[in-house]
Amino acid sequence: MQHQAGAPILVLSPHLDDAVLSAWGILSSPGPVAVLNVFAGVPDRGPVPRWDRMCGAEDVRVHMRARIEEDRAALALAGRTPACLDFLDGHYRDDALDPGRLRDAIAAAVPTASLIYAPAGIGLHRDHLAVRDAAFELGLRGEIPLRLYADLPYAVRFGWPSWVTREPADPALRVDADWDAALTTVPVDRPALRASPRRLDEAQAAAKLGALRRYRTQFAALNHGPVGLLEHPLVLPYEVEFAAWSPTSARSSGAAIAAQS
Repeated sequence: MQHQAGAPILVLSPHLDDAVLSAWGILSSPGPVAVLNVFAGVPDRGPVPRWDRMCGAEDVRVHMRARIEEDRAALALAGRTPACLDFLDGHYRDDALDPGRLRDAIAAAVPTASLIYAPAGIGLHRDHLAVRDAAFELGLRGEIPLRLYADLPYAVRFGWPSWVTREPADPALRVDADWDAALTTVPVDRPALRASPRRLDEAQAAAKLGALRRYRTQFAALNHGPVGLLEHPLVLPYEVEFAAWSPTSARSSGAAIAAQS
């Protein structure tokens, strides 16, 4: 994968909802945006894992095919058409993931990009971490700027930090404590991760919620049932991204990321 100024922004979505959950502001922005779902393979028939059971699934193949269609419908509301790789979701696989194969598959699917968005890994989900680390390697090799998005719903388990919403902080609740555990695993110095909150306007927030509801098999669980986490007025309108790395900043600071073998 190589940098090209006129190429689309690439949003890497580990699963069939992560881009809409966490990067709607990018998806709904003007200009070309490519969305690549990484762990979108349809598994062989087998036991239905816990999350799928919670979402009402009785057959893993039928369930995964339904999710693919839901994702297409959700992204269509932003005028985007996703591409999908056939890696299996973490709860469908037992074998170790080959990082080199993952990087090669992403690069083959999207040979050029002007900018990469990838998950920050908040929540430490192994699929999110794998995609994040692949994005760093691809960005470094292709000199492509990289930004990370705060992973929902993990990042808002207790709401957004006060510096995102500008609401008064609760001294007994440090919401972003879990963020630090994940962000210290990013392969750059923690202070180099510059956070930028984004507040969606009323129309954008409504459009995002409409897209989220297209995930019929997932939304109730992601929304924490009657708690309504994702549609809460202090959660829904906000997203956070981190400027993680760029060729310009690396050259000016003399910083470098160690290439993975």
